[in-house]
Amino acid sequence: MPIFVGDTWWAVWLPRWLRRWLRWLFVAPPQPAPLTINSQREVTVLRYTIDMPPKPAIADLAGREVTITLNAAADVRTLGPDDASFQFDTDVGVAVSITLVDIDTSGNRSAPSPALSFTATDTVPPPVPGGLAVANVEQIDTPQKGSKKK
Repeated sequence: MPIFVGDTWWAVWLPRWLRRWLRWLFVAPPQPAPLTINSQREVTVLRYTIDMPPKPAIADLAGREVTITLNAAADVRTLGPDDASFQFDTDVGVAVSITLVDIDTSGNRSAPSPALSFTATDTVPPPVPGGLAVANVEQIDTPQKGSKKK
């Protein structure tokens, strides 16, 4: 395995354990799977819960970085390697795009996941009305047709 220093290189035979360690140190984690929407709930704004894809089968996953872009304004969040989901709030009509990058303990970054893109819409119906009940009953005397008041 040649070693490069500046514009020159030296041919040096490195021990197998060192070659494996160097290969492990400079190899990025694989690209994460696509994200999926788990649920949304409306309060004043829309709150989305996003399910994370399973973490890759590597022992040195340090964390996951999520980029949430709302109408071209990016918000980068760092999540733990075992986080299963995350939430964010937005208004109706906002263009949303979310990508995920896995980062290993050496700082190597995977390629971004395919973007989860959508426009935030209010699809939550209002609650079912209920509690209708008779509050009061009164008898009202109404004049008959053909009768005259005196």
